[in-house]
Amino acid sequence: MQEEVISVEKIYKIILTTLVCLFILLGFVGHHFWVSSLNSLEPQSDESITVQIPRGSSRMAISKTLEDDGVIKSAFVFNYYAKFRSNKTFLQGNYELSPAMSVDEILERIQK
Repeated sequence: MQEEVISVEKIYKIILTTLVCLFILLGFVGHHFWVSSLNSLEPQSDESITVQIPRGSSRMAISKTLEDDGVIKSAFVFNYYAKFRSNKTFLQGNYELSPAMSVDEILERIQK
């Protein structure tokens, strides 16, 4: 009986340790993804990409357009960063953007 209790305790500790390690690993990976998504996609790029933002586009639609056009890494990160970082509205129009621009530079260019 005593051996069963010890085995259950050991299994519990192993499972708990594994879950804590996975949580920490996911935190590091998530943080790295978030930070890398805010930086420029291709820092050395000289490419200029024309991005069209139609009138009435939502923040998510604009994020998806920027990702599809190859200007940003993640529409998800751009959308949430723009939501919490800025309360300005997006301007419709055609913009010359570059994969060398950071998310902050892109937001500055396309907002009032």
